[in-house]
Formats: sequence, C-alpha cells, structure tokens
Amino acid sequence: MDLFFILLALLAWLLSFILFKFAFKIDKETHKDKSVLDYTTTFSLSDWSIIGFIFDIIFSLTIGVILKYSPWWLAKTLVLIISVFFFILGVLAVFKIFT
Repeated sequence: MDLFFILLALLAWLLSFILFKFAFKIDKETHKDKSVLDYTTTFSLSDWSIIGFIFDIIFSLTIGVILKYSPWWLAKTLVLIISVFFFILGVLAVFKIFT
C-alpha cells in the first residue's frame, strides 16, 4: 500500500514540476502567439491508455480554450494554482505513508 502512495506522490510532483515550468514560460509575448492547440499539446496524456486519450480530448481542449482566451497573467496564475494543487497532493500522499 505504501508503494501506491509513493508512486502517487512521485506522479503528482512530476506533474507539478512540468506545470510549474510551463507556467513560467507564459508571458505577454508568448501568450498572444499561442493558439488553442499549442496549449492542448502541453497536457497530453494520451500515450498512457485509451482512457488517457479520452481524458486528453475532453480536458485538454477545455484547458486550451480557457488558457488561450484569458489574459496572459490569468493563464499563468491558473497554471501555477494547478501546479501547487498537484504539489500538495503529493505532500498529502507522503503524509498518508507515515500515518
């Protein structure tokens, strides 16, 4: 059972790191040059399974539309908030191991 929570923490921290790195690439100039499809390829999970492919289609396009049509500072803030959420999820998984 501990192995499950270790893997969950590592996966959550990996996603958090990827999103954190992506958030700091968003600025005024790069945001106006991106299209909706540029934002959707960042959150690609379709390599994992058919369920990942369905998740990718539904949520990536939604995230791409939200990020493209919001101001650059709001898009950056939203990605940072999601990154922090995944980091906290990893911390909670580690706490679950030790309790």
